[in-house]
Amino acid sequence: MIDAIKRGAWCVGAAAVLALSAPQAALADWRRAETAHFVVYSNGSERNLRDYAVRLERFDALLRHLTRTPADAEGLRKLPVYLVGDGRELRVVQPDLPEGVDGFYRASPSDIRAILVRGRDDDLLLHEYTHHHMSQTWPGSYPGWFREGYAEYFATATVDARGKSTVGYPHLGRLQNLQQQRWLPLEQLLTASPMTLDRQGQRAMFYAQSWLLTHYLLADPDRLQRFDGYLADLRTGADPVTAFTARMGATTEVLTRNLRAYMTRGLHYSELNIPPIDPQMTVTALPASADYVMLIGLNIKERSGGDDNPAPAEQATDDVQMIARFREAQVLLGRAFAADDTDYRVLANLARIRQVAPDYPNENDLETLRLAVLHAPQVLNLRAQAAEAMIAAGHDEEAEFYLLPIANDPHGSGFADWARERIDAIHARRAAGGASAPVSSSAVKMSATLMVPSAATGMGLSSEYALLSLGSILGRSKRIREPREGHPCPRATKESDRSSNRNDAAPGAPCSYHVVPPPTGWLSWVMNRNSGDPRRVVSLARSLSASRPPPRQKFTRVRTRPKASRKRLSTGKGSRMDAR
Repeated sequence: MIDAIKRGAWCVGAAAVLALSAPQAALADWRRAETAHFVVYSNGSERNLRDYAVRLERFDALLRHLTRTPADAEGLRKLPVYLVGDGRELRVVQPDLPEGVDGFYRASPSDIRAILVRGRDDDLLLHEYTHHHMSQTWPGSYPGWFREGYAEYFATATVDARGKSTVGYPHLGRLQNLQQQRWLPLEQLLTASPMTLDRQGQRAMFYAQSWLLTHYLLADPDRLQRFDGYLADLRTGADPVTAFTARMGATTEVLTRNLRAYMTRGLHYSELNIPPIDPQMTVTALPASADYVMLIGLNIKERSGGDDNPAPAEQATDDVQMIARFREAQVLLGRAFAADDTDYRVLANLARIRQVAPDYPNENDLETLRLAVLHAPQVLNLRAQAAEAMIAAGHDEEAEFYLLPIANDPHGSGFADWARERIDAIHARRAAGGASAPVSSSAVKMSATLMVPSAATGMGLSSEYALLSLGSILGRSKRIREPREGHPCPRATKESDRSSNRNDAAPGAPCSYHVVPPPTGWLSWVMNRNSGDPRRVVSLARSLSASRPPPRQKFTRVRTRPKASRKRLSTGKGSRMDAR
């Protein structure tokens, strides 16, 4: 732990020297916009800051509507989002960030935040916020491909001020990957992590196929019900491939053919109405000194946010000087807890400084860790800390609940391996007849907070119930209304229509469009020609669905993307995902 502190101090010093040695630019005006669920910082214009904050609140409202999550659910923490002008500023925070990365999301022991370059692909931020929201509201365990596919699925969602929303738009970059690159075998997709795929194009294909498979499951309630059974099988230790084919009732070869057919003939998106969103926000101009300290301060947090190997570090508590510092810190943390008893950093450190006590972990320590995870389930280091304490106290079942998201984290690498080793040890003790302590009331509270039914233990099934609720909304869109080929979704334009029992008269009633991509080659041509608006691509793809291409003049009104943007459309997303 001391070595980690020294490493953090060295990195902070290096960052400061780097900042002081860089050419001095004109001071930027930093502003802060606070809404119900976000705190957004930007050194750009106030109008741009307000636009971002509004888009985030509307997207958050859409996710809450679909997952039945109340806007004022207990334990929710406002997410800080930082908007910077270019990649140079981004690398002040993260100097080793690969080229081509336009932003990142980080959930660490020191903070949970997102940082991105203004004006660069909002889908990246929506992808990462979907991860954040999923971890907060569905604290279950999902395979890596579904976690990434689910985030990709919602990355193209749109919401306007009236609540008119679209979900499941074709993801242009992923469609292009699927059209032009070699697919991963389904067996590999179901078991791999993107971090283990190093061959050119494999990581991009992992995200593309994950998106398509998730889209395929969410489009049909029956398939989603089968997937729910698959999740139950995984919790019992079933083989991922064998369990998936058994639940879906088809071999991997047949499922792959079904996915290809779905991509070319059945892909659709849903349109629905949610209550209108008019986010309230407070915008504050920060002092000029913020330009000097804002990004460097984030670098300090990034580099001193914890140990590289958190689990072994938790056991290194025999340093006499460190014990004395822990006792001094306990007083300060007690004051911080009195000021804010929902700050996960305070709760986690209150439990950490208790590790030197001979009776650790007692019931108060366990309760402190449960509350810390409740308020920040996205922080995997915190889950690891809680899991170790639960194992020491004999709460194997609860420890497994904390470990499973770490083990299935697509970016977990060595940390995921550590979690799987702990889970295997728990299963071995269980098979040998070892007793496990009952699940605590706080674990039940974690599910009750979500306001969805839970199992008797309070863990595991609540998130799956919410998943099925989501499927009942999105999956039924195809069944409610299927517009004729070439016709837009009908809207209630007359007063008589509005008063009738039409499906689109009531908020929340979705409308489904079927998108039939044209033969290979034409879709890429369309994507390179269009301005990036998914609606335009939907319209063009529908017109190209005939066996022969339409006359060239039909595309004369499509605004052409600049050459640099076209290049990024075809390669940039894959590069960003590879880097991430």
